Order: sequence, then structure tokens, then C-alpha cells
Amino acid sequence: MHAPALLPPRTPSQTPEKKGWDPRRSGSEAGPYRTRAPRSGWWPEGGDGAGLAETPKGAPGSPHQILAPECLRASGKMAARGLGRSLGRLLGSLSWRSGQPVRPLRGVSAPAAAAAQPGSYQTQIAQAAREPAAFWGQLARDMLVWDIPYHTVWDCDFSSGKIGWFLGGQLNVSVNCLDQHVRKSPESVALIWERDEPGTEVRITYRELLETTCRLANTLKRHGIRRGDRVAIYMPVSPLAVAAMLACARVGAVHTVVFAGFSAESLAGRINDAKCKVVITFNQGLRGGRVVELKKIVDEAVKHCPTIQHVLVAHRTDNKVHMGRLDIPLEQEMAKEDTVCAPESMSSEDMLFLLYTSGSTGTPKGLVHTQAGYLLYAAVTHRWENQSTMRPGSGSTRWWGTADARWWTPGGKQGNVVEGGDVSGALCLSQAWPGMARTIYGDHQRFLEAYFKPYPGYYFTGDGAYRTKGGYYQITGRMDDVINISGHRLGTAEIEDSMASHPAVAETAVIGYPHDIKGEAAFAFIVLKDNAGDPDLVVKEVRSAVANKIAKYAVPDQILVVKRLPKTRSGKVMRRLLRKIITGRVQDLGDTTTLEDPHVIMEILKVYQKYKDKQTAAQ
Repeated sequence: MHAPALLPPRTPSQTPEKKGWDPRRSGSEAGPYRTRAPRSGWWPEGGDGAGLAETPKGAPGSPHQILAPECLRASGKMAARGLGRSLGRLLGSLSWRSGQPVRPLRGVSAPAAAAAQPGSYQTQIAQAAREPAAFWGQLARDMLVWDIPYHTVWDCDFSSGKIGWFLGGQLNVSVNCLDQHVRKSPESVALIWERDEPGTEVRITYRELLETTCRLANTLKRHGIRRGDRVAIYMPVSPLAVAAMLACARVGAVHTVVFAGFSAESLAGRINDAKCKVVITFNQGLRGGRVVELKKIVDEAVKHCPTIQHVLVAHRTDNKVHMGRLDIPLEQEMAKEDTVCAPESMSSEDMLFLLYTSGSTGTPKGLVHTQAGYLLYAAVTHRWENQSTMRPGSGSTRWWGTADARWWTPGGKQGNVVEGGDVSGALCLSQAWPGMARTIYGDHQRFLEAYFKPYPGYYFTGDGAYRTKGGYYQITGRMDDVINISGHRLGTAEIEDSMASHPAVAETAVIGYPHDIKGEAAFAFIVLKDNAGDPDLVVKEVRSAVANKIAKYAVPDQILVVKRLPKTRSGKVMRRLLRKIITGRVQDLGDTTTLEDPHVIMEILKVYQKYKDKQTAAQ
């Protein structure tokens, strides 16, 4: 945690050249999911377009300043998934096995609760900024179970994109998430799964979850999965999905969770990029009473995935599905395995999981997250965000996660720091934090270009932000689009903010497109509020607002009123799709599976065609 800071505005010429999981919408299972939070709980981070770090969205701001919070106050939006019908029967048959040996706890020097409250929030911020090694080092010693203690808290250099935390240390994530709780209270409920079928729930104890995890881990080992191998998890919300992630961590394999609503093409793309050896899936999924044919999607995907050696198929329904030469019935194989699996001792910076995001180009990028830093950051942020409702005596011991399994739901050159509130700019971070991504899998240069080159010495989040008078940060939108209009370089977020200042405008999105005279021109899409009145009048007033707030040359050449914008499930506007629509490249949209609703593309296409026809008729 570091004290927030601001860097001053820069001129456009300094801009680098650039060319609630809602089960009804984003999960493959419906119904809420609740879990009692583990003391040092770990759950996988966000999914396409998403991340662990979060700040409130809100007020507009200019993208020509750097907002550089030296500490990111993050909230871990973390969730797990649920358990199949056949696996429920399997767990019932396992419940008599209560002799699970528990790994002894080492390296715990003080109660974790004390580490979570070293002083007031402002005191913690000051300490983190002044002594980051002491701050994070103490938390790591107190909150994590180590096999071998670390010798160096951090070794980070933003100029080269080098990030390392708790060097020399070794641990196992699944031990931190399971074994220590089984040792203390094995029959405590770890997960409560509210299934798609109304009025039903499944409760899983820590002992049962550990036994299931070990059986699955042994199954993976029997089928050739070793330390460092990659495993794709394509499953609906289920405790078995949680066990699958923990099983990979137990044997030292790297997992990548793929949203169980993605197409075969998107699944194959992620499998091939990660070079996965195994896919874990269900025969089918249930979502709002509708059957989702997961196994059929996997069958189509693996036709184009030469690295896949096995497909482990669990059963959410009793319906039979085709089983081919690669397919293995998971429950049957798990029933043969022991409930004990020795955990692999992993180095702090070994890869834990790959988080694929859609990327601004449509090519998914696999962000690499590692063992100890991610584990600690997830545990710390989860506790601090929920300490008021989950502390002993509060009357609540449950945490309700509403995201799918992939969610768990920083501009200018270097300059002087500008203090104060009511200021806007580009959201940057001047120091590293344990839970940040380490690289883009297989493409470290892309990682450097995206996050460290725009503003040397800072990590650039890609977002614009507004800092209130009270010191809170509000995200105002992405800043990765810059338009060069007749030699004037403008961030699209700046134009969007100017248009959004009109009281009738609900949302905006601005993109650049080729122009014969200007080189580039701005095309704006706006969504109006229900009581907006005459759309033509609003458009006229919006043009005036941009001219007054920025300049006449910044006024978009074209403004199209639409009912909604193409967004990912995390709320990110996919501007590249808008650019393809207006440039006539709709046959090459790229990866669209992250869209909340793919039908929005046809809606906008129809409106745009009417707009073009009207322009043609007027000429």
C-alpha cells in the first residue's frame, strides 16, 4: 500500500504513438454461491478483460495527467464453482475416509489476525510506501505456510519489467488453502453450492474438499501431468472446479480457467497458446434450466489442439455423451485414487496460473501469475475488504462470491508529483505489488510495451482516473486509443468524457478511422438516457460540448446514436469491434466470445447501415 500521487499534464505531442458473476449471464450455472472464507484463502483471479485490482468507476477526467497511486488498494473479487450430481454421490462415498494426514505447519510466526490490523488504514498506507519490504514481508511471514522461508522480500525493476517477490521461499498453495484448515477444523464447511435446481444445495467440508483435491491430483499424475505442465479447466460453477484448480496447484501444474460459455474456437486458441496437455470438463452444464453441451464444445476444440493428450470428463447430468480415445471418465478414475497426495513444494515465483484476456487486438494474451505473491495478495485483500462482516462475533462467517471462476468477479513522461484532489489523469503505479502479473506468456516484449513503456518508471494500468477531494480513485475508462487528427493527437477517453458531460448522454465510445484529408477522424457512438428527448438536438449539443471543452478539431466527424455498446461481461467496451463495423471488416471480428451479448453487433450494424443510407440520400 502506497500513498497516492499525481504527475502533471503533458501535451498531446508527448503521447506515445499507437496504431455481481451474474449466473444468468456469465456463468454456466445459475443460483448464488457462498463460501466460508479460509484464513489464508486463495481463489483464481479474473477472466477475459478482468483483474484482481479494482477501484470504483465514476467521474470524468483528462487523460493528460498521471494519477500514480503508489499503492493499489485492491479488492479481490474471488469466487469458486460447484459440484456435479455424480461427484456429489462420489463425495458421499468418500465421507467415511477421515484419516487424511495433514501436512505440519511451518513458518507461522504470529497469528494472522494481528498482521491484518497493524494500525489504522492511513498508518498502513504510510508504512507500505515508506517500507514496502517490511510491510509485505511481515504479512508473508504471518499469513502464509512456508516449506522454506524466503530470503528476499522483493526484487522489482519497472524499467525492465522484472518483478519478483519472496525470493528463495517455497510453499504449496493447496496446503495454504486446505491442509491448515483440515488440521484445525476438518468438518467445518468450506463451500456451499446453490445449484441450478431450485431448493437444493451441497455443503462441502474442508476434509471432503481436501480428499477430492488429492484424488483429482493423483488422477492428473497418473495421466502424465507433472510440475510445470499446463491444464485447461473448462467447467461450470462447481466445487469440482475448485478442486481442479487446487489439484493443479498441489502437483505443481499450471492451470488456466476458460469460461464455460466460450466457443470451441476460443477454447482451442487458449489451449494452443498455453500448450495444455489436459482439459478438465463436464459432460454438460446447467444454466437457468438450460443444458449447455460442454463436452461437444471440447470435442470440437481439441480437433485443433495437438498438445492435448487427455480429456477428463466429469458428470453434471446423467445424460450420456460421446467418449472418444482421448476421453477419460473422471469420477471413475478418481474413485481408484488415494485421498492422500504429497504436495509439490513450489518456488515463490513459479507459475501458478494463466489468466487469458481478450486483448485490444482480439488476440488473447495469457497473463502469468505466480505462487506466493498472488496467494498473499488474495488473502490480504479478501480479509481487509471483508473484515467488518467476517470478524469473529460479527454474526457472519460466509462470503458470497457472485463471479464465475475466472474472477476471484496508470499519462506523460516522468515529472513532478502533483498533490491534491479533484484532479484527473492516467492511472499509474510507481511501485510493484505481490499480486501483479509477471509477464504475458510467451511474449514478454508485449508485456513491456503494454504496461511499462508508455510512462517509463511506472506501471500503466491503461485506465484514466479521477481522484476526488476525499482521495478516492474513480476509473473513467480505457486510454489505450489515441487519434491523430490533422497532426493533433487526442486520447479517445478525453473526447468521450466531454460528450458524457451532457446530461442526456448515458454512455460514449470514440474510435479513430482513416480519413483522406485528416489522416484520422473520430467516430463517436453514444447511448442516450431514456428521457433524452430529441436525439438530433442532443447530438448537436454534444458537438458543441466537445468544441468548448477541448477544441473544434476534436469534434467527431460522425456521431451515431445506438441503444447499447458492445461490452464484455466485466463491462469493458470492445472498441475494436466498433472500428471493424465502420471500416467494413465485419467478416473478421476476431474473438467475440467475451461479449456479454453477441447480438449487439447486429443491432449496431443495422443502425449504422440506416445512418449510411440516410447520408447517401442527402448527398
